[in-house]
Amino acid sequence: MRRAEAQADEVRRQLVDVERVGQIGHWISRNTTRTVIWSPQIFEIAGIPSVPAMSVSEAQAPIHPDDLPAFAAVIKEAVRTGQTRSCEHRWVRPDGDIRWVHVDVSPRYDAAGIWSELLGTVRDITERKAAEASLKDAQQQLVDAIEAISEGFVLWDKDDRFVLANGNFRRLWPLLDDVLVPGTPFETVSRVAVERGVLDIGDEDIDDYVRRTAAWHQACGQPDERKLRDGRWLLIAERRTRDGGVVGIRADITERKHTEQALRAAREQLEEAIEAISEGFVLFDKDDRYVMTNSKYREMYPTMVDMFAPGTRYEDMLRVGLQRNLWVVDGDREAWLRQITAWHRATHEPQERQLSDGAGCGSPNAVPGTAVSSASAPTSPSANAPRRT
Repeated sequence: MRRAEAQADEVRRQLVDVERVGQIGHWISRNTTRTVIWSPQIFEIAGIPSVPAMSVSEAQAPIHPDDLPAFAAVIKEAVRTGQTRSCEHRWVRPDGDIRWVHVDVSPRYDAAGIWSELLGTVRDITERKAAEASLKDAQQQLVDAIEAISEGFVLWDKDDRFVLANGNFRRLWPLLDDVLVPGTPFETVSRVAVERGVLDIGDEDIDDYVRRTAAWHQACGQPDERKLRDGRWLLIAERRTRDGGVVGIRADITERKHTEQALRAAREQLEEAIEAISEGFVLFDKDDRYVMTNSKYREMYPTMVDMFAPGTRYEDMLRVGLQRNLWVVDGDREAWLRQITAWHRATHEPQERQLSDGAGCGSPNAVPGTAVSSASAPTSPSANAPRRT
């Protein structure tokens, strides 16, 4: 008898040790006596002294008042169904410390089918809840950061399925809200965008467009520009994430495109006006680098056409012209070059030069600061005055 009791005591001690290590305890609630018995570990979780038995109200005392109705509903459901039911709620220790616990409840019934006991386990999950809260805070910070991005942001997983997008992305694609849901394939979103008239793909076949766009997306190619049917323009860029997903950025560049179009139109008007000039015309920027010229000027200097490239320095043009014997130069050529360069930078009166082919022509000219010059053959002093712009 004593040996059996000793063995039973040893089993109980081992159970207590296991529960302490696992931060889990067990309890029994008897319906007939309306009493509850806790294992030692539950008292440790609750932070109260151990007692042999408690009333039901005493056993429920540690439960946070706001969580008590949900716990009572779990008890009722377990008794009604005869199945184990679970819940998670807060316990308040006497010192005010909050502990989160996971509770499993299983009923037992007597021969008459009336529940006689409730068997329960209580596991301390405070650390898990703290980790979940930290993760939730980090996720919220990420969401807030993404929402703060001025461009549209979209994330696709490694299988090219939609994960999330910020508000700016959704505002760029207002007709796609119903397909911008987690799990939608990238190709589906692309196809729907064309079918609903969001994208302007011109005469391109929709299947060809979807395949081409999917290939660009997979390769995370160079940033591209896309025109929307409503006239807006988007700059799209994508990069791979470490787990194989894709991050996409969409920026509205409509204003920039309009500015580019306006500049292009203005340049075309300028070029047309310059072409209408009967004299040769050339423009250099403030750093004495070639900008543009008209066809009349190129006709007057046919051997220099290869030098008429944006960015070419004025002095380099002069040196190449000397090497090609463009002008008739008497004396020291370096001295001549210095004299012409000084005249050019000083924006002096027009100058006449003799070309090696026998023609007379006003000199090409540029000045510090954006400058234009004209040339004519034969020249008249007033027609070739350099002008600072």
